Amino acid sequence: MGTPISNWSVVDLDLSSKKMNFNGIAVSNTDSENILEIFKNIQHQKNELQNIVPISANGFYSFTYKDFKNVDANLNKFKKDSLILNNNNLLNFTKEAGLIYLKEDFAIVLNTTDAQLAKETLPSSDALATDYRGVSIYSISENTYLKFLEPLIPSEGVTKYAFIENFLVYSKNQETLELIISNYQNNTTYSKQESFLALQADLAESSSLLIVSAPNLRKDKNYKFLPIQITNALSEYLASDYNFLAIQYVKSDGFSHIHGSVTKVGSEKSEDIQETVTISLPGSISGEPFLFSISNKTNAIVYQDINNVLYAVSNQGKTLWKKQLESKILGELQQIDINKNGNRQLAFATLNNFFVIDAKGKETRGFPLKFNDLITQPLAIFDYDNNSNYRFVITQKNKLLMYDAKGNSVNGFNFKGATSEIIQPPKHIRIKNKDYIVVPEQNRKLHILSRQGKERIKVKGKIEFSESAWYENSNSFVSLAEDSTLLKIDSNGKISKEQVKGSNGLKITANENVLVLLSDNILKINNKEIQLDFGLYTTPSLYKFEGKSYISIADTQAKKVYLFNENGELLPNFPTYGIGVSGIIITTKGGSGTALILGEGNEVILYNF
Repeated sequence: MGTPISNWSVVDLDLSSKKMNFNGIAVSNTDSENILEIFKNIQHQKNELQNIVPISANGFYSFTYKDFKNVDANLNKFKKDSLILNNNNLLNFTKEAGLIYLKEDFAIVLNTTDAQLAKETLPSSDALATDYRGVSIYSISENTYLKFLEPLIPSEGVTKYAFIENFLVYSKNQETLELIISNYQNNTTYSKQESFLALQADLAESSSLLIVSAPNLRKDKNYKFLPIQITNALSEYLASDYNFLAIQYVKSDGFSHIHGSVTKVGSEKSEDIQETVTISLPGSISGEPFLFSISNKTNAIVYQDINNVLYAVSNQGKTLWKKQLESKILGELQQIDINKNGNRQLAFATLNNFFVIDAKGKETRGFPLKFNDLITQPLAIFDYDNNSNYRFVITQKNKLLMYDAKGNSVNGFNFKGATSEIIQPPKHIRIKNKDYIVVPEQNRKLHILSRQGKERIKVKGKIEFSESAWYENSNSFVSLAEDSTLLKIDSNGKISKEQVKGSNGLKITANENVLVLLSDNILKINNKEIQLDFGLYTTPSLYKFEGKSYISIADTQAKKVYLFNENGELLPNFPTYGIGVSGIIITTKGGSGTALILGEGNEVILYNF
């Protein structure tokens, strides 16, 4: 096993079906060449490296110290070297150092005591390579100062570095730094993972040396650095059904305390976040990308560029297909199952066409429908009984045209037309098993129609419409007026207005059981008020799966995305990095969800929760 950790050690095992804990001591002779002798007379600190380790990493190790000069003296003795540590060496402004093992690379991490003082010690010849998500990445001009960490940490080959708050991260590849930056900003790190937190509960908060290994680490023979050999040797005696193996050493007078733990897969009820995928989409995006659930197991990202080309991209960033359209898509893309077989299609309208396109980018039989007169509102889709017997509604100024799933005109829909232009796409709302179609006009008239297009509720009065859509909530039709008052219309057509507290810039979304209002930084979900940090917030979006509602909102200024449940509780590991949420789907029954989060420029992130 190369240089041993100690001369001898002994541990007590605590075995259970869920995990294995062990505690003991390790002893080294004072004149021995053991790793633990490097930490002799070193005051250990709190381990914090797990806060920056991506969840996709195969493991990491970290050692801590109060004063690096003492570590340097011990390392010189260990290496039989006489390197002189300059007072202005970067390492004097650190308290922890370690290595992160990724699938095809590794990263060196230094935990600084003062990031600004640490920056001032770096060579002025280090050039800015790029900026990624607001973090500067630099090219290394020389890295001799890192050689003081050898043999615990190798310095050969690293070419780039970045400060991520107090952490200084080095790597051979810029892509590795971008991966670490994105996972840190997305909250997808070891320290946010339930299975790691369960492991950490059985360890000391601070230690001289902490080594954490996932099962994949022992499979890679490239990891030959001294500390990781310890967990690799231990893991040879374990089956592969474990989440993490951790061992830590706390150096004391004449010996070291050993604490270790092994957690098995499925041993804890887990809310672990899943690995995210960050993709830079080709082309210049026009409008928001759409998360297309092709089937229960397959998703794609679909979007239109500024040249009206429609793209479908896999969750690995591969272009699946693209299609030239004659104009910009009106509103949002929508997905349907027109054949009722689980294979879904995209439906949307452009200025002169109504398209239904399958998962391969091919036009579905009977489509597109072409129109001489301009389509003036986004496509409306009604699924009255949730049985995929779709009705598609095209708006042309003051007229509504309804079609069935074969593209045939529906003769039973007899709306005679509005007297002024229709200003929103018609919307289907069901209240107490009755179907209503809501159609607002430019002349302040609101139609509430039956399935046949006849007046079902006569609205008593004119309405100063805002851009907010209409929703069902608590057996009423709700929206916002132009003056930001909350509008409610009952089944008799009576309009009531409610002045909402702090209604500056009020925004709304709702469903039958949940009413969401946002004013400045106050988010109200039903009766629960949530005070957010001051920022610039998007309109809340509401998603419903298996009877549960989820509310998303983004602060475009701070680049944070929030996801709440219907009780106003923030979901684990949120907020995460992003400037908006473009879609959420639940991938399995009762299982995990996937959110399509918008980054800056052409960047999107698939975030599993």
